[in-house]
Amino acid sequence: MEDNPLMYTDTILRYHLGVNPDELSDQEWAITFKQLADIREREAKTNTNNG
Repeated sequence: MEDNPLMYTDTILRYHLGVNPDELSDQEWAITFKQLADIREREAKTNTNNG
């Protein structure tokens, strides 16, 4: 699955955020991926605290 990290990350952006990574500039892509990583981390903490 992660043989091609960029394609894998693009798929993650599409799946979780519904954005088309092909329409993002490189900077927007990087910022969006960082924001998604932060969101997922916060969700994991919330789920751990509530479970």
